[in-house]
Amino acid sequence: MSAFTVTNEHIAVLLTAGLAIEHKPLRWEIPAPADGRLPIEATTGNGVSAGHSPNNPNTRTRTLTRASVDAIGQMLLDQNTASVNQRYSDDDLKLYTYTPPRAWRTPVEVLKALNCYRYQAGETSDWTGTEAHHFCAALETAVINQLPGYDEAAWAIGRETPTLAEQRAEHPQR
Repeated sequence: MSAFTVTNEHIAVLLTAGLAIEHKPLRWEIPAPADGRLPIEATTGNGVSAGHSPNNPNTRTRTLTRASVDAIGQMLLDQNTASVNQRYSDDDLKLYTYTPPRAWRTPVEVLKALNCYRYQAGETSDWTGTEAHHFCAALETAVINQLPGYDEAAWAIGRETPTLAEQRAEHPQR
């Protein structure tokens, strides 16, 4: 399968899913590069900030907000473009500006779009260390937590643990 740059609509679906996460904003950790410069520097007007992680002083925590959506979208597009450029030695730079997607997408559609994005953006040798990779991991976890039945499903499963269907049959009002 050939690599391609996903559309702005595709990125908007990912960002909209991240903005819609219930209960708390989407956050992800990114390793601080040796030179201390982050992929997206906080500047006046781009809405981007990066705080130190309480768990690890060598990482930064980034949060998706309505103010940072353009900058985060550009970061995702830049990573996808770098991946395609590495594969095809192309140098096609594009600009990203967030526009809400045409339609709301289900968690399953978002997860499929996320897998497509990862495939298209993951050709660079440093993929697993990129901010885009960490964003994708955080979004995946958050979207999985939104799947119907996730909260009710057992955390740990033993031989006697009832299935979700069995739990629902026993307590139909839930």
